[in-house]
Amino acid sequence: MCEMAKTGESLRDKPRWNLGGTTALVTGGSKGLGEAVVEELAMLGARVHTCARDQTQLQESLRKWQAKGFQVTTSVCDVSSREQREKLMETVSSLFQGKLNILVNNVGWGKITPTTECTAEEFSFTMVTNLESAFHLSQLAHPLLKASGSGNIVFMSSVAGVVNLRVSSIYGATKGAMNQLARNLACEWASDNIRANSVCPWYITTPTTKSFLNDKDVREKVENVTPMGRVGEANEVSSLVAFLCLPAASYITGQSICVDGGFTVNGFSYKAPSPSGPLAVDVPSASSSDNFHGTQASKNTPDEGKSSRRVTVSWLACRLGASQAHEGRSRDKEIMVDGGGDGSVLPETDRSLPDVSEMTDKRHPIRDLFPRGVIDRVNEGVRAREGEKRNGGVSNADPDTGGDDEFATGDNSSNGAAILEAGVATEGVPPFSFARDAAPVVDDSDDEGI
Repeated sequence: MCEMAKTGESLRDKPRWNLGGTTALVTGGSKGLGEAVVEELAMLGARVHTCARDQTQLQESLRKWQAKGFQVTTSVCDVSSREQREKLMETVSSLFQGKLNILVNNVGWGKITPTTECTAEEFSFTMVTNLESAFHLSQLAHPLLKASGSGNIVFMSSVAGVVNLRVSSIYGATKGAMNQLARNLACEWASDNIRANSVCPWYITTPTTKSFLNDKDVREKVENVTPMGRVGEANEVSSLVAFLCLPAASYITGQSICVDGGFTVNGFSYKAPSPSGPLAVDVPSASSSDNFHGTQASKNTPDEGKSSRRVTVSWLACRLGASQAHEGRSRDKEIMVDGGGDGSVLPETDRSLPDVSEMTDKRHPIRDLFPRGVIDRVNEGVRAREGEKRNGGVSNADPDTGGDDEFATGDNSSNGAAILEAGVATEGVPPFSFARDAAPVVDDSDDEGI
């Protein structure tokens, strides 16, 4: 413990915002995120060694880096091979005299495949390339990182390891495991003055994702579920990787940080209002005499002089809210629509709101916000509640779903929105959920987009 205290004191004496005098190994550094990380670390003064499978591509990158004056060396390595990983670490140890400050496990591979269609070969290769290689390289690097007196491991993970991205269970599992590995190593190796963190990108413009994102519809779907309304750039990821390796970040360890424009914390809101998805609505204040219709969405600022505020609602929230309002549950004809969020209220909604089930045969983005079956349960509950009202308090819930369904009881009418929110919290909205056949292979083992 005294040794760790001394390390903290020495860090205070070091320049906090540069990596001069440090050494780094970045796997898969010839293109994409890996290339951006190599350049970011080198610009901050680190000596960097990187590897990739393609010798020609490595040489092209090396010439570019040398022209910029970067201290970079390269070697060919397929990190899915245990023998080649061992040889790589021997090379690094020789280059850096047995000391290594930074290890960036960047290589990744993933094929978007439904779980039931994933082959044993795909499973094994994904596990070996993404997880086993990162685990083994961290093992091999441990003595070098410890010898440096200030070691850092950064795992290039993905938002797929934080939230569900459909038909990518194996890829997501490896990324989730990487996030947990970072937490474990952060604790286990803290006494050796080694920190470990993971970085989780969303869609980033790289050679691998570029052709996929050139599809206008796909790109629009990505941007619509991203609060910042755009795809990220590689240097927006590499800057975080570099920061985590700086002396300025010396007290940050065991963290999984998303670089996603807000995607993983997004709920019902889309960047652009759409009549077929959640609606961004300018809501008049309770004192306003204007009637609010849930089917209307305004892209513009409210008219001058009107007191209003902006909230985000969905067809589902409107549907549930309309039912509650019709039951006369609020003296002021206002309803909760945030599903347990910030308590936003809306005036009574129009009875003409469409039932979500009417949109079943349409490619409705809102349906893809929820796990399969949830929307149908909500509609069933709403119908049961309305039937109970007509029948004088007797529930007409479908016996096959249970007569005490939480959606069918008046006392628990807010449960529907709460359960919807719980589903959204774990359900990502990837563009390839709309067009699986167009989904890319995420990586060729040298680059990662998500």
